[in-house]
Amino acid sequence: MVLLLKIRLPNTLHNALYGLVKTNHISRHRLEKLCLYTSIDPDKAQIQIKARRLQTQKGAIGAEPLSTEATIAVFVEALKSGKVITPPSVIASRLSVRGLVVTTEQVNQIFSEHGIEAEKKTLKRQ
Repeated sequence: MVLLLKIRLPNTLHNALYGLVKTNHISRHRLEKLCLYTSIDPDKAQIQIKARRLQTQKGAIGAEPLSTEATIAVFVEALKSGKVITPPSVIASRLSVRGLVVTTEQVNQIFSEHGIEAEKKTLKRQ
């Protein structure tokens, strides 16, 4: 177990985040003694950092926020595929299969809070 974000995380989550940082899919920043994972794009990262600072100043992140572990699991699922962000509905479904109940709305809230835009899920025509 590794202490990160003031919670104990299984090594698998820590390793997944470490791997995403190491392969330049996401960046890691220290913010108020915590780790904040942001876009690799410096401009987007600055927007995400500013948004997080505003949230902590206001003291509210929204109704019924997910646990840090669930939030990290959402990020891991969102970024697994590489440069294209997985749609929120797919992330919620994948996490549900793994026993972590996260709604599409909660995934959308996390994306919104961190300035992440997912690919729109479209119907493939044959």
